[in-house]
Amino acid sequence: HDFLAYDVSCDTWSSISVPVELRADLARFGQSAVVFENSMYIYGGFDGQMLNDMLKYTPGVCSALTNPANCVKTTVGVKCVWHSEHNRCEPLSAVPLNVINDKEKDILLKCPEHGRALERTGLLTCKAVTDCVSCVHTSLSCGWCPGSNTCTHEERCKEPIPHTGTYTTTRGPIVLEALNSSV
Repeated sequence: HDFLAYDVSCDTWSSISVPVELRADLARFGQSAVVFENSMYIYGGFDGQMLNDMLKYTPGVCSALTNPANCVKTTVGVKCVWHSEHNRCEPLSAVPLNVINDKEKDILLKCPEHGRALERTGLLTCKAVTDCVSCVHTSLSCGWCPGSNTCTHEERCKEPIPHTGTYTTTRGPIVLEALNSSV
């Protein structure tokens, strides 16, 4: 049980683990939701049949994160940013718009540094995407391999060689530019 969560500010996907003890089927659409006292209540929905259950989701607390790197990379169900003037981690929703939009002062750290850890995240995230359009519309250099219907972070598509447990490389994956030129 994992959620894929999209971070609009950083144009990245991340995986959020669901507690093992949660027995509800979370895959649904057309549900109703309301926020009350810092929790979101989700009622009903449709997953092939009408649902009449209620789920309560309470996100984590940004202020519990005490350093800039952990603040911006941790996925607690709410977007956390490091406010350098306050020297603390805060939910993005609590930051005034004029501070968010001020590019000159650079008060907020919103996204993790790019590096090897992000490359690894990109590799894992690309593999989790299951359709071509979503695959090529990331900022993580994902590409779609049509032969195996998989999303990859690598430069070549790999195709399994039957009964050997090995792979052969084929042509490069479809990337956004190639997809746009074929439409």
